[in-house]
Amino acid sequence: MKIHDIMKNIDSKKNNIVKLFQNLIQIKSINPPGSTTEIAGYIKEYISEHGLKCEFYEQEKTKVNAVVTFSGNGNKKFIWNGHLDVVPISKPDGWSVDPWEGKIINSKILGRGAADMKGNIAAVISAACILADSSVKLSGDWILAFTADEETGGEMGAEYLVKNGILSGDACIVGEPTSLTKLGVGEKGVLWLKVKAEGKPVHAGVSFLGDNAIEKLYQFLTKLHKIEKIKRKHSKEIDKILSIIISESKRLKNTEFSKRFFQRVMNRLVMNVGMMRGGEKINIVPSSAEAIVDIRILPGMTHETVMEEIKEILKDSRIQGISFETVLTADSSYQNIDNPFVNFMKDTVSKGINIKPTLYMIPGFTDARFFRAKGIPTVIYGCEGENIHGVDEFITIDNLISTTKAYALTAMNFLKK
Repeated sequence: MKIHDIMKNIDSKKNNIVKLFQNLIQIKSINPPGSTTEIAGYIKEYISEHGLKCEFYEQEKTKVNAVVTFSGNGNKKFIWNGHLDVVPISKPDGWSVDPWEGKIINSKILGRGAADMKGNIAAVISAACILADSSVKLSGDWILAFTADEETGGEMGAEYLVKNGILSGDACIVGEPTSLTKLGVGEKGVLWLKVKAEGKPVHAGVSFLGDNAIEKLYQFLTKLHKIEKIKRKHSKEIDKILSIIISESKRLKNTEFSKRFFQRVMNRLVMNVGMMRGGEKINIVPSSAEAIVDIRILPGMTHETVMEEIKEILKDSRIQGISFETVLTADSSYQNIDNPFVNFMKDTVSKGINIKPTLYMIPGFTDARFFRAKGIPTVIYGCEGENIHGVDEFITIDNLISTTKAYALTAMNFLKK
Protein backbone atom coordinates (compact mmCIF):
# COMPACT_ATOMS: atom_id res chain seq x y z
CA MET A 1 0.00 0.00 0.00
CA LYS A 2 1.28 3.47 -0.91
CA ILE A 3 2.08 6.09 1.71
CA HIS A 4 -0.66 8.35 0.35
CA ASP A 5 -3.23 5.62 1.00
CA ILE A 6 -1.94 5.12 4.56
CA MET A 7 -2.31 8.85 5.25
CA LYS A 8 -5.90 8.78 3.97
CA ASN A 9 -6.56 5.71 6.09
CA ILE A 10 -5.32 7.52 9.19
CA ASP A 11 -7.66 10.43 8.43
CA SER A 12 -10.58 8.03 8.10
CA LYS A 13 -9.76 6.50 11.49
CA LYS A 14 -9.76 9.84 13.33
CA ASN A 15 -12.66 8.94 15.62
CA ASN A 16 -11.03 5.63 16.57
CA ILE A 17 -7.75 7.38 17.38
CA VAL A 18 -9.49 9.98 19.53
CA LYS A 19 -11.47 7.29 21.38
CA LEU A 20 -8.30 5.31 22.10
CA PHE A 21 -6.68 8.47 23.43
CA GLN A 22 -9.63 9.18 25.71
CA ASN A 23 -9.59 5.62 27.03
CA LEU A 24 -5.89 5.94 27.90
CA ILE A 25 -6.50 9.20 29.79
CA GLN A 26 -9.27 7.52 31.79
CA ILE A 27 -6.82 4.93 33.15
CA LYS A 28 -5.17 6.57 36.17
CA SER A 29 -1.51 5.58 35.87
CA ILE A 30 -0.41 8.15 38.47
CA ASN A 31 3.18 8.14 39.70
CA PRO A 32 3.50 7.87 42.64
CA PRO A 33 2.50 5.13 43.27
CA GLY A 34 3.34 4.36 39.63
CA SER A 35 1.34 1.22 38.86
CA THR A 36 1.07 0.61 35.12
CA THR A 37 -0.62 -2.79 35.37
CA GLU A 38 -4.03 -1.64 34.17
CA ILE A 39 -2.89 0.53 31.29
CA ALA A 40 -0.36 -2.05 30.07
CA GLY A 41 -3.10 -4.67 30.11
CA TYR A 42 -5.39 -2.41 28.11
CA ILE A 43 -2.70 -1.82 25.47
CA LYS A 44 -1.97 -5.55 25.15
CA GLU A 45 -5.65 -6.35 24.64
CA TYR A 46 -6.06 -3.50 22.13
CA ILE A 47 -3.09 -4.30 19.91
CA SER A 48 -3.71 -8.07 20.00
CA GLU A 49 -6.91 -7.42 18.05
CA HIS A 50 -4.68 -6.15 15.24
CA GLY A 51 -2.33 -9.14 15.20
CA LEU A 52 0.56 -7.51 17.07
CA LYS A 53 2.55 -9.23 19.81
CA CYS A 54 3.01 -7.70 23.27
CA GLU A 55 5.27 -8.90 26.09
CA PHE A 56 5.36 -7.68 29.70
CA TYR A 57 8.56 -7.05 31.66
CA GLU A 58 8.75 -6.07 35.33
CA GLN A 59 11.64 -5.28 37.63
CA GLU A 60 9.16 -4.54 40.39
CA LYS A 61 5.59 -5.75 40.74
CA THR A 62 3.01 -3.30 39.31
CA LYS A 63 5.72 -1.39 37.37
CA VAL A 64 4.79 -3.12 34.12
CA ASN A 65 6.62 -2.38 30.87
CA ALA A 66 4.77 -3.40 27.71
CA VAL A 67 6.91 -4.10 24.63
CA VAL A 68 5.04 -4.45 21.33
CA THR A 69 6.74 -5.88 18.24
CA PHE A 70 5.61 -5.21 14.68
CA SER A 71 7.65 -7.97 13.06
CA GLY A 72 9.25 -7.44 9.68
CA ASN A 73 11.62 -9.27 7.36
CA GLY A 74 15.18 -8.20 8.08
CA ASN A 75 17.65 -7.46 10.84
CA LYS A 76 16.97 -3.76 11.37
CA LYS A 77 15.24 -2.66 14.55
CA PHE A 78 13.51 0.68 15.00
CA ILE A 79 12.47 1.63 18.55
CA TRP A 80 9.72 3.95 19.68
CA ASN A 81 9.77 4.56 23.43
CA GLY A 82 7.24 6.31 25.64
CA HIS A 83 6.15 6.24 29.28
CA LEU A 84 2.80 5.15 30.66
CA ASP A 85 2.96 6.94 34.02
CA VAL A 86 1.67 10.47 34.62
CA VAL A 87 2.25 13.02 37.37
CA PRO A 88 -0.35 13.62 40.10
CA ILE A 89 -2.85 16.48 39.95
CA SER A 90 -1.65 19.16 42.36
CA LYS A 91 -4.62 21.52 41.97
CA PRO A 92 -7.78 19.53 41.13
CA ASP A 93 -10.12 22.45 41.84
CA GLY A 94 -8.35 24.51 39.19
CA TRP A 95 -9.37 22.26 36.31
CA SER A 96 -12.31 23.31 34.15
CA VAL A 97 -13.11 19.63 33.43
CA ASP A 98 -12.68 16.24 35.06
CA PRO A 99 -8.95 15.56 34.47
CA TRP A 100 -9.63 11.84 34.02
CA GLU A 101 -12.40 12.10 31.43
CA GLY A 102 -10.60 13.13 28.24
CA LYS A 103 -13.29 15.66 27.44
CA ILE A 104 -13.24 17.45 24.09
CA ILE A 105 -13.72 21.23 24.06
CA ASN A 106 -13.17 23.25 20.87
CA SER A 107 -11.21 20.39 19.26
CA LYS A 108 -8.95 20.15 22.32
CA ILE A 109 -8.72 16.90 24.29
CA LEU A 110 -8.12 17.69 27.95
CA GLY A 111 -6.83 15.43 30.69
CA ARG A 112 -3.90 14.55 32.91
CA GLY A 113 -1.22 13.05 30.73
CA ALA A 114 -2.84 14.30 27.51
CA ALA A 115 0.42 15.85 26.32
CA ASP A 116 2.82 14.00 28.60
CA MET A 117 2.38 11.61 27.01
CA LYS A 118 -0.75 9.60 26.32
CA GLY A 119 -1.44 11.53 23.13
CA ASN A 120 1.79 10.22 21.64
CA ILE A 121 1.04 6.72 22.93
CA ALA A 122 -2.38 6.78 21.25
CA ALA A 123 -0.75 8.07 18.07
CA VAL A 124 1.93 5.38 17.82
CA ILE A 125 -0.46 2.55 18.75
CA SER A 126 -2.88 3.78 16.09
CA ALA A 127 -0.09 4.08 13.52
CA ALA A 128 1.09 0.52 14.18
CA CYS A 129 -2.41 -0.95 14.12
CA ILE A 130 -3.33 0.85 10.89
CA LEU A 131 -0.12 -0.38 9.21
CA ALA A 132 -0.82 -3.92 10.43
CA ASP A 133 -4.43 -3.83 9.24
CA SER A 134 -3.21 -2.53 5.87
CA SER A 135 -0.80 -5.50 5.56
CA VAL A 136 2.21 -3.19 5.29
CA LYS A 137 5.48 -5.13 5.10
CA LEU A 138 8.54 -3.76 6.87
CA SER A 139 12.20 -4.67 6.35
CA GLY A 140 12.79 -5.11 10.06
CA ASP A 141 11.12 -4.93 13.45
CA TRP A 142 9.30 -1.87 14.73
CA ILE A 143 9.49 -2.08 18.51
CA LEU A 144 7.13 -0.01 20.64
CA ALA A 145 8.19 0.19 24.28
CA PHE A 146 5.60 1.52 26.73
CA THR A 147 7.46 1.96 29.97
CA ALA A 148 6.86 2.58 33.66
CA ASP A 149 8.59 4.85 36.15
CA GLU A 150 9.73 7.69 33.85
CA GLU A 151 8.27 10.42 36.04
CA THR A 152 10.43 9.24 38.94
CA GLY A 153 13.64 8.55 37.02
CA GLY A 154 13.03 5.53 34.78
CA GLU A 155 15.06 2.98 36.77
CA MET A 156 12.30 0.36 36.57
CA GLY A 157 11.23 1.36 33.08
CA ALA A 158 13.44 2.22 30.11
CA GLU A 159 16.67 1.90 32.10
CA TYR A 160 15.76 -1.64 33.15
CA LEU A 161 14.82 -2.65 29.59
CA VAL A 162 17.95 -1.18 27.99
CA LYS A 163 20.44 -2.40 30.61
CA ASN A 164 19.11 -5.94 30.40
CA GLY A 165 19.22 -6.05 26.60
CA ILE A 166 15.44 -6.29 26.25
CA LEU A 167 15.50 -3.12 24.17
CA SER A 168 18.14 -2.64 21.50
CA GLY A 169 18.02 -1.30 17.99
CA ASP A 170 19.47 0.78 15.19
CA ALA A 171 17.66 4.01 16.08
CA CYS A 172 15.09 5.30 18.53
CA ILE A 173 12.37 7.93 18.85
CA VAL A 174 11.41 8.95 22.38
CA GLY A 175 7.86 10.23 22.09
CA GLU A 176 7.89 13.19 24.45
CA PRO A 177 5.93 16.29 23.37
CA THR A 178 8.00 18.59 21.15
CA SER A 179 5.18 20.33 19.22
CA LEU A 180 6.05 18.43 15.99
CA THR A 181 7.89 21.62 14.98
CA LYS A 182 10.94 20.70 17.07
CA LEU A 183 13.24 17.68 16.98
CA GLY A 184 14.93 17.02 20.32
CA VAL A 185 18.62 16.19 19.93
CA GLY A 186 19.70 16.79 23.51
CA GLU A 187 18.53 17.38 27.05
CA LYS A 188 19.68 18.79 30.34
CA GLY A 189 20.63 16.59 33.26
CA VAL A 190 19.18 16.75 36.74
CA LEU A 191 20.16 16.64 40.39
CA TRP A 192 17.36 16.12 42.91
CA LEU A 193 18.84 17.02 46.26
CA LYS A 194 17.36 16.80 49.74
CA VAL A 195 18.70 19.64 51.89
CA LYS A 196 18.37 19.08 55.64
CA ALA A 197 18.74 21.62 58.43
CA GLU A 198 19.14 20.76 62.11
CA GLY A 199 18.28 23.25 64.86
CA LYS A 200 17.71 23.47 68.61
CA PRO A 201 14.10 23.28 69.89
CA VAL A 202 12.98 25.59 72.70
CA HIS A 203 9.74 27.27 73.76
CA ALA A 204 8.64 29.91 71.24
CA GLY A 205 8.48 32.47 74.03
CA VAL A 206 12.27 32.29 74.37
CA SER A 207 13.04 31.56 70.72
CA PHE A 208 16.31 33.50 70.97
CA LEU A 209 17.68 30.62 73.06
CA GLY A 210 17.04 28.11 70.27
CA ASP A 211 18.22 27.56 66.72
CA ASN A 212 15.41 27.72 64.14
CA ALA A 213 15.94 24.99 61.52
CA ILE A 214 13.34 26.45 59.13
CA GLU A 215 14.97 29.87 59.12
CA LYS A 216 18.38 28.26 58.67
CA LEU A 217 17.10 26.22 55.73
CA TYR A 218 15.55 29.30 54.14
CA GLN A 219 18.81 31.24 54.48
CA PHE A 220 20.78 28.49 52.78
CA LEU A 221 18.28 27.97 49.96
CA THR A 222 18.42 31.69 49.22
CA LYS A 223 22.19 31.46 48.89
CA LEU A 224 21.92 28.24 46.85
CA HIS A 225 20.35 30.22 44.00
CA LYS A 226 23.91 31.33 43.23
CA ILE A 227 24.20 27.97 41.48
CA GLU A 228 22.15 29.43 38.61
CA LYS A 229 24.88 31.96 37.87
CA ILE A 230 27.57 29.38 37.29
CA LYS A 231 28.63 29.43 33.66
CA ARG A 232 30.01 26.42 31.89
CA LYS A 233 32.15 26.49 28.77
CA HIS A 234 30.71 23.85 26.48
CA SER A 235 32.71 21.47 24.34
CA LYS A 236 33.05 22.37 20.66
CA GLU A 237 30.49 19.71 19.75
CA ILE A 238 27.89 21.07 22.19
CA ASP A 239 28.67 24.64 21.11
CA LYS A 240 27.98 23.57 17.52
CA ILE A 241 24.66 21.99 18.47
CA LEU A 242 23.54 25.01 20.49
CA SER A 243 24.53 27.50 17.79
CA ILE A 244 22.54 25.56 15.19
CA ILE A 245 19.56 25.27 17.55
CA ILE A 246 19.57 29.02 18.21
CA SER A 247 19.91 29.74 14.49
CA GLU A 248 17.07 27.40 13.56
CA SER A 249 14.86 28.74 16.37
CA LYS A 250 14.49 31.93 14.35
CA ARG A 251 12.03 30.00 12.19
CA LEU A 252 9.74 29.45 15.18
CA LYS A 253 6.68 31.67 15.59
CA ASN A 254 7.76 33.45 18.76
CA THR A 255 11.36 34.34 17.98
CA GLU A 256 11.85 36.63 20.97
CA PHE A 257 10.63 33.92 23.34
CA SER A 258 12.91 31.40 21.65
CA LYS A 259 15.90 33.69 22.07
CA ARG A 260 15.18 34.31 25.76
CA PHE A 261 14.41 30.63 26.29
CA PHE A 262 17.78 29.45 25.01
CA GLN A 263 19.70 32.19 26.77
CA ARG A 264 18.08 31.30 30.10
CA VAL A 265 17.73 27.54 29.83
CA MET A 266 20.66 26.43 27.73
CA ASN A 267 23.39 28.66 29.11
CA ARG A 268 22.80 28.28 32.84
CA LEU A 269 21.62 25.91 35.52
CA VAL A 270 18.00 26.21 36.65
CA MET A 271 16.93 25.55 40.25
CA ASN A 272 13.52 24.93 41.78
CA VAL A 273 12.62 24.27 45.43
CA GLY A 274 9.86 21.74 44.86
CA MET A 275 9.03 20.49 48.36
CA MET A 276 9.55 21.67 51.94
CA ARG A 277 8.61 20.52 55.41
CA GLY A 278 9.69 21.27 58.94
CA GLY A 279 8.72 22.02 62.51
CA GLU A 280 6.75 20.10 65.10
CA LYS A 281 4.32 22.66 66.56
CA ILE A 282 3.66 26.36 66.18
CA ASN A 283 4.94 27.24 69.64
CA ILE A 284 8.19 25.25 69.36
CA VAL A 285 11.32 26.48 67.64
CA PRO A 286 11.77 23.91 64.83
CA SER A 287 14.43 21.30 65.47
CA SER A 288 14.56 20.13 61.86
CA ALA A 289 13.52 21.12 58.36
CA GLU A 290 14.16 19.81 54.88
CA ALA A 291 13.59 20.73 51.27
CA ILE A 292 13.93 18.85 47.99
CA VAL A 293 15.59 20.90 45.30
CA ASP A 294 15.51 20.25 41.56
CA ILE A 295 18.60 21.50 39.70
CA ARG A 296 18.75 21.16 35.91
CA ILE A 297 22.30 20.60 34.71
CA LEU A 298 23.85 22.05 31.58
CA PRO A 299 25.09 19.83 28.76
CA GLY A 300 28.74 19.04 29.37
CA MET A 301 28.41 19.20 33.17
CA THR A 302 28.02 16.31 35.60
CA HIS A 303 26.06 16.12 38.82
CA GLU A 304 29.35 15.54 40.67
CA THR A 305 30.63 18.91 39.41
CA VAL A 306 27.43 20.63 40.53
CA MET A 307 27.61 18.96 43.94
CA GLU A 308 31.10 20.34 44.48
CA GLU A 309 29.81 23.83 43.68
CA ILE A 310 26.98 23.38 46.21
CA LYS A 311 29.44 22.38 48.91
CA GLU A 312 31.46 25.52 48.20
CA ILE A 313 28.32 27.66 48.53
CA LEU A 314 27.61 26.02 51.90
CA LYS A 315 31.19 26.59 53.05
CA ASP A 316 31.07 30.26 52.07
CA SER A 317 27.70 30.72 53.79
CA ARG A 318 29.09 29.60 57.18
CA ILE A 319 25.66 28.19 58.04
CA GLN A 320 25.99 25.26 60.44
CA GLY A 321 23.81 22.15 60.62
CA ILE A 322 23.13 21.75 56.89
CA SER A 323 23.47 18.33 55.24
CA PHE A 324 22.64 16.82 51.85
CA GLU A 325 21.11 13.61 50.54
CA THR A 326 21.02 12.80 46.84
CA VAL A 327 17.56 11.69 45.69
CA LEU A 328 18.12 11.30 41.94
CA THR A 329 20.78 12.12 39.37
CA ALA A 330 20.81 12.04 35.59
CA ASP A 331 23.57 13.54 33.51
CA SER A 332 22.74 15.47 30.35
CA SER A 333 22.83 13.69 27.01
CA TYR A 334 22.82 14.71 23.37
CA GLN A 335 22.78 13.22 19.91
CA ASN A 336 25.53 14.00 17.41
CA ILE A 337 23.61 16.06 14.86
CA ASP A 338 25.80 14.79 12.03
CA ASN A 339 24.34 11.32 12.53
CA PRO A 340 22.28 10.32 9.45
CA PHE A 341 19.26 9.53 11.64
CA VAL A 342 18.84 13.22 12.50
CA ASN A 343 18.60 14.20 8.84
CA PHE A 344 16.37 11.19 8.18
CA MET A 345 13.88 12.44 10.77
CA LYS A 346 13.92 16.01 9.47
CA ASP A 347 13.47 14.93 5.85
CA THR A 348 10.76 12.35 6.59
CA VAL A 349 8.65 14.74 8.64
CA SER A 350 9.17 17.67 6.27
CA LYS A 351 8.05 15.70 3.23
CA GLY A 352 5.40 13.63 4.97
CA ILE A 353 3.38 16.12 7.03
CA ASN A 354 4.76 19.37 5.63
CA ILE A 355 6.38 20.46 8.91
CA LYS A 356 10.09 21.28 8.90
CA PRO A 357 11.23 20.66 12.48
CA THR A 358 13.97 22.74 14.05
CA LEU A 359 16.63 21.12 16.21
CA TYR A 360 15.88 21.50 19.90
CA MET A 361 17.40 20.95 23.33
CA ILE A 362 14.96 19.64 25.97
CA PRO A 363 15.05 21.61 29.26
CA GLY A 364 14.04 18.50 31.20
CA PHE A 365 15.45 14.97 31.19
CA THR A 366 13.95 11.98 29.39
CA ASP A 367 14.45 8.27 28.79
CA ALA A 368 16.51 9.18 25.72
CA ARG A 369 19.64 9.20 27.88
CA PHE A 370 19.48 5.43 28.39
CA PHE A 371 19.44 4.72 24.65
CA ARG A 372 22.17 7.26 23.88
CA ALA A 373 24.36 5.70 26.57
CA LYS A 374 24.19 2.45 24.58
CA GLY A 375 25.18 4.20 21.37
CA ILE A 376 21.69 4.06 19.83
CA PRO A 377 20.97 7.20 17.74
CA THR A 378 18.03 8.79 19.54
CA VAL A 379 15.82 11.83 18.99
CA ILE A 380 12.83 13.15 20.88
CA TYR A 381 9.72 13.83 18.83
CA GLY A 382 6.02 14.09 19.54
CA CYS A 383 2.83 16.10 19.66
CA GLU A 384 2.27 19.72 20.58
CA GLY A 385 1.12 19.84 24.18
CA GLU A 386 -0.07 22.66 26.40
CA ASN A 387 -0.09 23.01 30.21
CA ILE A 388 2.15 19.98 30.71
CA HIS A 389 2.07 18.92 34.40
CA GLY A 390 -0.36 21.79 34.95
CA VAL A 391 -4.06 22.63 34.97
CA ASP A 392 -6.17 21.78 31.89
CA GLU A 393 -3.41 19.90 30.08
CA PHE A 394 -4.41 19.23 26.47
CA ILE A 395 -3.52 18.51 22.87
CA THR A 396 -5.63 19.23 19.79
CA ILE A 397 -7.29 16.58 17.66
CA ASP A 398 -5.51 17.85 14.53
CA ASN A 399 -2.14 17.53 16.26
CA LEU A 400 -2.99 14.01 17.42
CA ILE A 401 -3.73 12.95 13.84
CA SER A 402 -0.59 14.65 12.49
CA THR A 403 1.49 12.85 15.12
CA THR A 404 -0.05 9.52 14.09
CA LYS A 405 0.95 10.22 10.49
CA ALA A 406 4.49 11.22 11.49
CA TYR A 407 5.04 7.99 13.43
CA ALA A 408 3.65 5.84 10.62
CA LEU A 409 5.86 7.60 8.08
CA THR A 410 9.05 7.27 10.10
CA ALA A 411 8.49 3.53 10.60
CA MET A 412 7.66 2.91 6.94
CA ASN A 413 10.64 4.91 5.68
CA PHE A 414 13.20 3.65 8.20
CA LEU A 415 12.14 0.04 7.61
CA LYS A 416 11.50 0.46 3.90
CA LYS A 417 11.42 -2.74 1.83
